[in-house]
Amino acid sequence: MIIQNEIILILIFIVFIILILKAINFAKKLILVSVISCLFPLFVHYFIDKTFNLGFDVYLHYLAIGCGLFLIYYFLKPVLNTIFKLFEKK
Repeated sequence: MIIQNEIILILIFIVFIILILKAINFAKKLILVSVISCLFPLFVHYFIDKTFNLGFDVYLHYLAIGCGLFLIYYFLKPVLNTIFKLFEKK
């Protein structure tokens, strides 16, 4: 009985480690997308249109758009990969 509990505990620990590593990887990608999304208004202002308004609301707007699109992509990617594999020519 004690050995079974230890084996189950070890398996739960392994699953926990794997999930934490996936969460850290996801967080790194989300932070990178957030930084790039916040830099986009600066790029537009300095290289394309000097009259482009820069403000906290603009940064927040592009941050929300970037993170939202990333989340949609991240969760639809497995579905799209499955669909493309179904129609792939062999």
